[in-house]
Formats: sequence, C-alpha cells, structure tokens
Amino acid sequence: MIQHAMWNEIDNLRREMETIFNDLTSRTPVWTPVGQFLKGADSRYPSLQMCDDNEAVYVEVVMPGVAPESLDLSVEHKTLTLAGEKSQVFGENEPKSFHCQERITGKFTQRVPLPVEVAADQVSAEYANGVLKIKLPKAEKAKARQISIKAA
Repeated sequence: MIQHAMWNEIDNLRREMETIFNDLTSRTPVWTPVGQFLKGADSRYPSLQMCDDNEAVYVEVVMPGVAPESLDLSVEHKTLTLAGEKSQVFGENEPKSFHCQERITGKFTQRVPLPVEVAADQVSAEYANGVLKIKLPKAEKAKARQISIKAA
C-alpha cells in the first residue's frame, strides 16, 4: 500500500502536538493555598530574566513581598538555585475563608541553568523594591577572547 504525502504530514503534526502536550503536562506543578494546581510557564515563581555580556551573566528576579532574609541563593556547576518563602500578608490574623486569592504564597525553589561557567566565589546579589539583581561573573575560560591573525 502506498501512503500519500498528506498522511505523513498529518502524522508529523500529531507527533509534534503530542511532544508539546507531554512537555506542558510533565512540568512540576505549583500548589497554591486555595488548592489549585497551576502548570506550565504561568506557574513559575518567581519570574526572572537573564542576559549576559563578555564579563558576566545578569539575572533579575521579580518577587515582591518576599523578605530578603528568607532567600537562599547558590551556584553549583552551571546551575543557579534560588529558594525562599513568600508569606501571607495577614500573618497571625489570617482570615478563615478567602473570597478571592490570586497571590501564590509558601516556599519556592527555582533552578536556573546558566549558559556558561561562572566564578561562583565572585557572585554578588542585591535586593531592593521586590527585585533581586544577581551578577554572576563569567569564569575566565568562558569569556570571549580576541584572537590576533598573523599575515603569512
């Protein structure tokens, strides 16, 4: 039996959709205090952005309401690990029932793969106004180097 090219394309599309679906459903869920599971990119807390230049990798993490003393930051190999806790605003006077709760609270841990090796002993971090700024200087072997070309 000869298969038509259209069926091959449909089968390829099915495989791609299955891969995307499996990726979305295999992420670690985040548990919210009201008992709802959030999955996928929207469940990542805290949100961050990362960029670099020739000298360092820079990470900005947005996490309003997190006390700086609850944060734990570490670098191992090419992974940045950020852990902490976001507590309820109500504290001891926490109400018995919520009518609406959109804030995620509780402990969190996020592991971020770094694009290059960094000098872990030179990492610095600053937390102000709910934004954590991390500077991860690149290891010497990871820095770009200018190579001179000799004329023959």
